[in-house]
Amino acid sequence: MHFFFALVAVCSIILSVTNAATIHKRAAANVESCVSSLNNVITQINILQPSIQTGGIIDTSINYDRLEDAVKAAQGSCCAINVAISEPDADYVTGVLGNITPKVQEVLTTISQKKSDYNIFTRAILRVRIEDLEESTQSVDTCLINFTPESKKSSLQSYIDSINLAFEQARNAFAT
Repeated sequence: MHFFFALVAVCSIILSVTNAATIHKRAAANVESCVSSLNNVITQINILQPSIQTGGIIDTSINYDRLEDAVKAAQGSCCAINVAISEPDADYVTGVLGNITPKVQEVLTTISQKKSDYNIFTRAILRVRIEDLEESTQSVDTCLINFTPESKKSSLQSYIDSINLAFEQARNAFAT
């Protein structure tokens, strides 16, 4: 009788481990690094957003610098991928971009809406910083496009287009 219970317990453990391994396949290490960096971008956007809304220019500037550093780190880790990744890995990356896109749109919209709160000197600085951040973001986009399989590029491109439009609207807001 004890043998039967022990056998059932061992079989249950084996099935649990097998099912867990099947369900939770890890992405390639370089993809995990890229995704981790992209998730850090989300974290930095979440920190920047309230400082734009209620913080002073110094807090906003410090948090912007951290966001820019995070985007540059994402560029480094994502651009280290120099071959096409698997479709499941591409879905993983695209899923993160699905989280980033509305946050980028929101933070750029908030900055644009607060334009009248800034003096002309601050507006000029913000315009340059928006352009710099856009340039870094486009570098990350290029890397993402390069390693994404053809079958997944349209999903990726829709997120990139949405982010590019948000940057264009912010640049236009500060151009006048």
